[in-house]
Amino acid sequence: MVSLAICTQMVSANETLTIDVANGATQTYTAQLGAGVDLVKTGTGKLIVSNDLNTAFNGTVTIKAGILEAQSGLLSNHRVFGSAAVNTITVEKGAQLITRVPGPKSQGDKQFPNNLVLAGDGPDGTGALRAYRYTGVSGSGSNCDALFGNVTLTDDAMVRIECRTGFANGTINFNGHHLSLYKGGNGTFMVYGGSVWNAGAAGAELIVTNEVIAKPLGHPVAGPATR
Repeated sequence: MVSLAICTQMVSANETLTIDVANGATQTYTAQLGAGVDLVKTGTGKLIVSNDLNTAFNGTVTIKAGILEAQSGLLSNHRVFGSAAVNTITVEKGAQLITRVPGPKSQGDKQFPNNLVLAGDGPDGTGALRAYRYTGVSGSGSNCDALFGNVTLTDDAMVRIECRTGFANGTINFNGHHLSLYKGGNGTFMVYGGSVWNAGAAGAELIVTNEVIAKPLGHPVAGPATR
């Protein structure tokens, strides 16, 4: 295991990279994430991962506390957490993942093709996941990329949408939990074709705030109740 406050050099394969950021601090990780590396974010501060050339990365990302902001690149193949759809990003209860993408992108051009495991509403109640678009990037409207492959809830979770985005061509596994979608700014959550909404157990519910969904759910398979 490699435990670091901050790192600017590429970590070798078959390592777990643990980055601890103290409360109130913001640090930036600029090195490449190579194949076989697992990233663990600890501490209640904010970590920004800004290297978008992690094409070889095929490990896992676990956000145990605080905020991890993942900044995607301007080009379609510049993905901060790699291109492997088998990668999993886990946001534990009380932590937050911020995705920041260039936009506009097409539905099939995912800057975050990774699977997502989600719980809670973040460290300050603003969402376990917050999706943003870069400001000052050319393109019409507030379009940005579709996010993630399969999404799995391990507890009730909140997603705050600050741009036009959505989950595409994956399965959203509710496991009997509630998923709250909240609109912030120009946010719109798109329900793309190919998505399967799986309630998984009794009590699953999709809670929509501020008319964030752009079009009906259509015909989700075993979908949850919606309000």
